[in-house]
Amino acid sequence: MNWAEEFWLKLYRRASPSFMSMHWQARALFRLVLTELDPSSGKLELGRLGLKAVAVAVQAPWPEVEPYLMECLDDECLAVDGGFLVCPNYLEAQQAIQTGAARMRKLREARKVARDAASPNRDESSRQRDESSRQRDAVTHTVTRGDASDDKRREEKRREEQIPDPPVVPQGGRKRSATVKRRLPPEWSPSPAHYSQALTESGKDRAWVDREAQAMRDWAASKGERCCDWDARFRNWIRRAPDLTRLVNGQLDLRNQPRGTTPIIPLKVYGNG
Repeated sequence: MNWAEEFWLKLYRRASPSFMSMHWQARALFRLVLTELDPSSGKLELGRLGLKAVAVAVQAPWPEVEPYLMECLDDECLAVDGGFLVCPNYLEAQQAIQTGAARMRKLREARKVARDAASPNRDESSRQRDESSRQRDAVTHTVTRGDASDDKRREEKRREEQIPDPPVVPQGGRKRSATVKRRLPPEWSPSPAHYSQALTESGKDRAWVDREAQAMRDWAASKGERCCDWDARFRNWIRRAPDLTRLVNGQLDLRNQPRGTTPIIPLKVYGNG
């Protein structure tokens, strides 16, 4: 393989609290999806398969992909735009260029690590010189960071003289532009897929699904809730409603749940508004 001709991505090492709160399978799926997006648009065409096209793209079974894809959609690190799956700030991240100051700091840190590895028993004077150098770097960075006009001129010059860095792809960034959240439409109702899901996963009949749908309508209206995909929200609702019922009836003990596997209970309240 000729690595010089391959398309590749950078992943941010820093992730948002919202992204880190997702299951590790959802975070892993997000990274796999990034490798399948069109580099020029940050989109994955879904076609007639719909969201199942994501499972085909990452070469994984749809039943295993579906719950974690829905989690990514709820977190909005991925979104559906027409017939495409998109990463909202993908292109902005691709065009980002690391500043010269950041490159120099990284280079100095790498050189320091190399010196430490070569001379683990350096004398005190060498360590003091290194500390003084770090302090000077911190002062210089503090003084110059506020000069926006000089930074802008330097940035324009770098754009003319240098080749941009490889694209930097965010993990769980919160900028949202491709998808608009909306209130639950008055005409919304459960789909045949919802009835089939309830029967298959929990053995629940149509009447139960209709009652849960009304409960979600009441909850959404009382909270002023907005969502980009209410069908996906109701699928999660159906999946989590039995856990809430057992919790209310005292049949569900959450104290011994392993870390990361505690059921996520829908935000609805029975009997008290």
